[in-house]
Amino acid sequence: MINFENIFTGLMRRLYITGVLLIMLTRAFTQVGSFVPGLRLWLKADYGTSCTTDGCPVANWTDIAGYNDATQATATCKPKYENSTADLINYNPSLKFDGADDYMTVIGFSSAFSNEGQLYIVSHNPSGLTEREIFDQQWGEGSNFPWIDLNYYNDFVLVTGSPPPVGFTATNPFIFAKNINAATSTTTHYFNGASAATIIDNPLYDPKMDMIFGDGDFDGSLPYDGKIAEIIASNSALTSTSHQVVESYLAVKYGITMPHNYYTSSSSEIYNTSTYNKNIIGIGRDDDEELLQKQSHSLDDTTRIYMSTLAATNPANATTATDYGADRAYVITGNNNGQMCATIASALEMPPSVYSRLEREWKVTKTNFAGAFNMDFKLAACALLFMITPADLILMVDNDGGFNDATVYSSADGLTFTYSGGVITVSGITSSHIANNSTKYITIGSISETTPLPIVLVEFSATPVNDQVKLEWMTSSELNNDFFTVQRSVNGNDWKDIAIADGAGNSYTSLNYTVWDDDPLTGKSFYRLRQTDFNGTPTYSNIIFVEITGDESIHIYPNPSAGNLFAELPALVKDQLTVYAINDLGQKINLKFSVESNLLILDISTLKTGVYALYVSSDIMQLQSVFVKR
Repeated sequence: MINFENIFTGLMRRLYITGVLLIMLTRAFTQVGSFVPGLRLWLKADYGTSCTTDGCPVANWTDIAGYNDATQATATCKPKYENSTADLINYNPSLKFDGADDYMTVIGFSSAFSNEGQLYIVSHNPSGLTEREIFDQQWGEGSNFPWIDLNYYNDFVLVTGSPPPVGFTATNPFIFAKNINAATSTTTHYFNGASAATIIDNPLYDPKMDMIFGDGDFDGSLPYDGKIAEIIASNSALTSTSHQVVESYLAVKYGITMPHNYYTSSSSEIYNTSTYNKNIIGIGRDDDEELLQKQSHSLDDTTRIYMSTLAATNPANATTATDYGADRAYVITGNNNGQMCATIASALEMPPSVYSRLEREWKVTKTNFAGAFNMDFKLAACALLFMITPADLILMVDNDGGFNDATVYSSADGLTFTYSGGVITVSGITSSHIANNSTKYITIGSISETTPLPIVLVEFSATPVNDQVKLEWMTSSELNNDFFTVQRSVNGNDWKDIAIADGAGNSYTSLNYTVWDDDPLTGKSFYRLRQTDFNGTPTYSNIIFVEITGDESIHIYPNPSAGNLFAELPALVKDQLTVYAINDLGQKINLKFSVESNLLILDISTLKTGVYALYVSSDIMQLQSVFVKR
């Protein structure tokens, strides 16, 4: 009898083996990882972890280089896979080490090493702890990666090692790189592409050393409390260009700004950092690097660039490799660190048809990219966030960053502008707006005074001084500013002009203003500024308030009451009064009342039984009390 079950089982085994071989051959023919000469270890959190659920313990981390995986068999020592929004590094996952006993080991690490090696790690140390080792090695277990005495410890700050360079922030995600040459007894450390130190020390190497990461000194004395997203190791000292290729790949993927130019896996330049070198981010496809970065954001999240629809994570973005148009396709952008609102400086560089524009500018370099992309711009408070009308917005594209002759693109040119929560989104940027294989300069502008973008107010305060209120404000710059009007309100809704101060017209420096309210209201009162341009367009500041202590209470009787309440008031006119109550749910209830001479008569017969706060106000005072309705 023919055993069909055995035949089927054997066939499935052959199909499985064939499938594995095909995958291996595919990776071999595409030469994945050849951008790192002498690649010996490649671990990345978005590939090859034994689990991919947020918070799950990772037992195995696959080495893409094909040598030795990182492993951890002890349940309590396994790092956690992290892909929640708070733990992502530029929308990419990471492994979290708990700072107690989490670690992983690479058995037999770098048996092919001789006298030199290169190591890269993408890490995030949110707590900013110093003297916490990311890596260490264990004697007598399996490799001869060169180790320089007292200087292999990849701490954030070391006594015998290399402190980070000036300006380095340990609490931000960073790229740590290390070159070791045991033949010359030197080791060089890099933080975010900047050389921190070159150290000469006594070389030590042993044919049997394993790599461990997450638990310093193998005894838990310096456990790492932070995240690791990617690790790359080479068994040779890379050339300067190869070194920058590796750092460029990691920088684009994890949104970390490098001081040197950016390169593809084939060493072609994709971004020049001599200018516009703040918050450099990008999207890109590079098959040799297994890079498919579909969305990126700056560390402060003021700028985002993405394809398709922005997703919670990079893998979740629906963009496919074919959407880029070709291999080694990139869009990289950096900015000039200008203000995220319009200023006097920005007003000097724009075409006559533009009303205002952001001071911040972005350089955009497109390389081999045929797709469409979108950008988000998070405005600062100085941009009058409540006065943004999407129909007024434009994308300004310039050849040299001067913007006086910039090309203006609106929604009529295939772009879509939206605005929500202080963020302007420009969707559908294509080669029609920024040509492929070119470098352009962009910013956001407005063609109408209804979306002014600027506000120059830096500070506005109100301070009680004896029986007056001192009102002060400061502007960092002024554009076509005719005058300020100080307004006061007893309730935050109805405003009365109390003072006028001349503006400076156009100003490039900080200016201070002071106005006194000589007859302030008793109790709580509100103030705001109305700034008026020479063309008559007003804009308003934020609202502030101040309380003037005094006899703010009002005597009412009988209390409790079931019908009417009576109160003796100062000399007030009936039609100047506002009278209402607040119940225990915080609901405002307008009350029926009448005034006979100085006697206020309140009808509370329709109120439910309970305790109420009573407010009586006019344009010169606000009084309050509490009553009980029976």
